[in-house]
Amino acid sequence: MLTNLRLTNYFYSDSLEIAFAPGLNIITGATGSGKSVLVAAIEAALGSRRLLAAADSSRKSIMECEFQADHLNPLLAAEDLELLPTLQVRREIRPDHSSRFFINDTPVRMKLVRQLGSRLVDFHAQNDLSLLLHKKYHTAYVDSFEGAGGARTAYDLAWQAWRETARHLKELEAKLLQQLEQRELHQFQLRELQAAQLLPDEDTELQQAEQLLTNAETILHDIAQVRQILDGEDDSVRTSLYQVQKALERIVSQSNLGAEALQTLREAVIGVDDVSQQVSVLADRVEHRPERLEEIRQRLELIGGLKRKYGPTLAQVLQRQAVLETDRLDLQELQQQSAQLATRKEQQQAELLQAADRLSHTRHLTGEQIARQVNPLLRELGIEGSGLEVRLVPRVELPHADGSEQCEFRIATNPGMSAEPLEEVASGGELSRVMLALKSISADFEPQNVLVFDEIDRGVSGKAAVAVGKRLQALAQTRQVICITHLPQIAALANHHLAVIKDTTDSLTRIRVEPLDRQRRIEELALLVGGTEVSPTDREYARKLLSPNVVK
Repeated sequence: MLTNLRLTNYFYSDSLEIAFAPGLNIITGATGSGKSVLVAAIEAALGSRRLLAAADSSRKSIMECEFQADHLNPLLAAEDLELLPTLQVRREIRPDHSSRFFINDTPVRMKLVRQLGSRLVDFHAQNDLSLLLHKKYHTAYVDSFEGAGGARTAYDLAWQAWRETARHLKELEAKLLQQLEQRELHQFQLRELQAAQLLPDEDTELQQAEQLLTNAETILHDIAQVRQILDGEDDSVRTSLYQVQKALERIVSQSNLGAEALQTLREAVIGVDDVSQQVSVLADRVEHRPERLEEIRQRLELIGGLKRKYGPTLAQVLQRQAVLETDRLDLQELQQQSAQLATRKEQQQAELLQAADRLSHTRHLTGEQIARQVNPLLRELGIEGSGLEVRLVPRVELPHADGSEQCEFRIATNPGMSAEPLEEVASGGELSRVMLALKSISADFEPQNVLVFDEIDRGVSGKAAVAVGKRLQALAQTRQVICITHLPQIAALANHHLAVIKDTTDSLTRIRVEPLDRQRRIEELALLVGGTEVSPTDREYARKLLSPNVVK
């Protein structure tokens, strides 16, 4: 039960506190006085964005609701929130439009507040009647009815599993198609690269070999010349050095002169010998093979072409070859995965169809149950025809997220007429009464303790208004009902009557909400009957409306 609503700097109010009571709480007031804004304030405190513009743009606005809601203690405990005698939900809106939420003075996320709100209050505004014009709402209502939720939950799980597999398969098939489209090109590229039998750094080694073979003739000529100069038979460096060495040895043997020069020469002879040996080795390493040179040049030309296509480096060419080899394996794996997913999708689709059949059967039974329960209420509310029936309209496109069919509400509002789609034949007043009847039969199993109706009586008058009031009164026997109304027949049935009053001066507008005693209720009901000009007849009619219903 909602016990209090406290507002600070909201709409035309600096500070406003409204107390609610068990049973039927009626809110009345002149058009534009702010009745609907009060309902919007409750919604805003519970996380809604509706009418947030009513918050003060220059100061912090606060909306706080206080509930008696012991049934939510397990949820609060699971969130480590303090358990108090009452549940306090507060929203603070700063001038920059940012919000903070609190539960029992502890900061919380908006998601948690909305979760609590969905289990505390069920709102129905004038605009909600438009829901009755859409088959999606009809279907959702039938599926949420007591005993029907299990079949819908099972279908939703089967749908989600099938849809996820279908989505995955579609993505996989798109990837597979892309690879198949490139397959011929990739196979050609892979054959070309594999046929080349490339080796890492092969191009560098071949370039060095090419350079050596290209200059082989010149190198061999120079080597021969060096060997001739060093070791030739006539006038060679080695012969000349030998002759010089002998001469220095004679000088040293005959005197103390030339010893150092002789030692240097001997070292030079050793150096010449080393050079001679190294040059001999070089000669063995250099080949003059024109046919090998041609082979190397052809190989380098092949590698150069591949580098231009897949490079620019040989390492990148080899990397491309590795990628193509992996892609070939990936393609085989994708084909296997696609086949497996297609099989799984078929299995899940069969399970989905079975779940759809069970859901259809449940909807058929639930539709009959809804009609049996709601039609006596519709007759009570002044709809005299055969009333509401639920038709199952098969869907053209299957599978579908909502099952094999749509549920469609049809109604016959007058005797002798056949049931037609609700959106085609029902007036605004009839839609109000249908919504009230539907809400009445679902109230027992819906989790909310508080029902809020913002002018559910739109388009209703006379006997129908009395019937709507009686139905609201009946609902209020088991739960708290808060209702905004312009009809005196409904307002007279209140257990607790609140009036919204707007005070306007030249420079200031303020609203206040006051609980009404019997005498003030008579005046308020008379205003609803007569408008701005209240006559004695209006007051007398108000007394007659009120006398059998006032709580003593």
